[in-house]
Amino acid sequence: DAVWQAAGRRLHMEMRSPPLQLTGDRADVPESLIGLYEPKGMFHSRVYYVQRLEDISLENSIGPKCLWFAEDRGQWVLTDPTCLGHSQEVLARVNSRAWWPWEAHLGGSTSPATLGAAPFACLPVWFGGATVLAGSRMSWEVAEHSGAFHKAKDMMVSLVCAQKIMVKAAERATHPFLGTYERKGLVSSRPFYMQIVPEAGADEAEDPAEAEAALQQFVLWFSDELEQWLITEDFRFLDGATVDARASDTAWFPWEVTAKWEVSDSRGGFCQDPFLNIVAVE
Repeated sequence: DAVWQAAGRRLHMEMRSPPLQLTGDRADVPESLIGLYEPKGMFHSRVYYVQRLEDISLENSIGPKCLWFAEDRGQWVLTDPTCLGHSQEVLARVNSRAWWPWEAHLGGSTSPATLGAAPFACLPVWFGGATVLAGSRMSWEVAEHSGAFHKAKDMMVSLVCAQKIMVKAAERATHPFLGTYERKGLVSSRPFYMQIVPEAGADEAEDPAEAEAALQQFVLWFSDELEQWLITEDFRFLDGATVDARASDTAWFPWEVTAKWEVSDSRGGFCQDPFLNIVAVE
């Protein structure tokens, strides 16, 4: 999540971040704000982003926009780059102190290890999980010419990443977790993916072992507590105690993992599989 930068004779650490995509309904969000934003440095202990020049239309904008965290407001804001550090005039805002802007509209962190992701078990029984999550969501607000703000519920900042990936291994590998995975959401500030299990035909004869294997489904996710990318069965999602494969790497995305993947030997240990890797599909 961080990288050392040289500044003369000194070294300082900066947080790393992937690029972001800002989207929204054109009826509520000005065209000039929509586009790809790239990380450019650090400000107020968080990464700030500047809109990519290729996404700017001179018909709708006079220049790129800047996405940054305003400490005095406790908000993520959009301004002109020349206004970085000056939050008196903002083009859009969201009330959130999230570390990453793609979590701002979610009301906090997606990390299970932080207080912002308190388990539902500590909540009253009449609070449904969906109700709690919906209640914590925050909407971006866009400035109008009059100086007022209106809510843009469809406006959001999201990670630019693959929607489908493939878990591959050697040609004769029989790991049940191999195959195509589809992105399902965010956890620990990173995307997680669920295995796509093909539906068996009604007339297909299966022995009990094949039938049991067909019911298995796996999830690929990042555990910030273990600082590892993990592959577990779906019912063990967010449980790092029993995993089928792991890689000790904090890369933002699983296809960027450079550490060797280790596969469970079913006896409590792990062995390296040098041919196991993740490939982004689309």
